[in-house]
Amino acid sequence: MKRAAALWLCAALLPGAAGTQPLASPLHDDDIPRILSFGPWPPPPVRDPSNRVSGEPAAIAFGATLFHDPRLSRDGSLSCASCHQPAQGFSDGLPRAQGLQPGTRNTLGLANVGQQRWFGWDGANDNLWAQSLRPLLDAREMGAGLDGVAGAVRRHADLREAYTRVFGAPPGDDDERVAVDLAKALAAYQETLFSPRTGFDAFRDALQRGDREAARRYPPAAQRGLALFLGKGRCYVCHGGPGFSNGSIASKP
Repeated sequence: MKRAAALWLCAALLPGAAGTQPLASPLHDDDIPRILSFGPWPPPPVRDPSNRVSGEPAAIAFGATLFHDPRLSRDGSLSCASCHQPAQGFSDGLPRAQGLQPGTRNTLGLANVGQQRWFGWDGANDNLWAQSLRPLLDAREMGAGLDGVAGAVRRHADLREAYTRVFGAPPGDDDERVAVDLAKALAAYQETLFSPRTGFDAFRDALQRGDREAARRYPPAAQRGLALFLGKGRCYVCHGGPGFSNGSIASKP
């Protein structure tokens, strides 16, 4: 979400027409190292060392199934995708989230979530699988609890078989372990959710290749916005790196 907003700002600050020579004015060759720091996009995959199935194709597929499965909620009415709707940028467009009970904050989008350092509006978790477990247990959200989540996997043959393929053994009697394993599969899937490439990414990659002809396709208006972003506005101080974010927490009441 932060990346998309920052890129929109770069592109939309001033009007103009495409086709002029890049890096003439107001951008300069001295700006290229900083421009290159905003990529590549998508970034190379990085496995979460706290999640043994991070990056595993079987876990990613299982996590995608779980993400859309309402059987993990207390009454079978909600899935993760009920609030994190793919067509809505993995949010829901509502001013307040609506789980089994009304929430107090709006639903965070999940694009690029695997690149974050902290999770949730309040930064309550420092890894993605712990954050993924939270709504399964929270009475206001999906509300299943440890026993409900683990019981659903044991009861349903398709979930039980998929769990066994991913984790190498059937779900045992330890509810907490089974629920944590499901959260780790959910996290493995969410790590694959990236915002799409933009015109800026093509511009940045062209500069890295030294291909000025391709870089000319980046509109002059966007270049002027980028010059402000890097120069007078100093936007990059907070909005840096491939994700256009410094990873800090913006709390909301």
